[in-house]
Amino acid sequence: MKMLAKYIARRIAKHAKEVHDAKVAKQLKRINPAGLLKLTEIKKQRKSITGNLLL
Repeated sequence: MKMLAKYIARRIAKHAKEVHDAKVAKQLKRINPAGLLKLTEIKKQRKSITGNLLL
């Protein structure tokens, strides 16, 4: 009985991973690399500004 439960749990985990990977891949297709780079630059600038304010 334990082996059956382990097998089912493994299959569920594998399926969940496949669904998650497909979802992430779909989201990555929609992301514009140039826009992402610009967003990271803005975040870096904000972080450095707030870091200077704390000093």
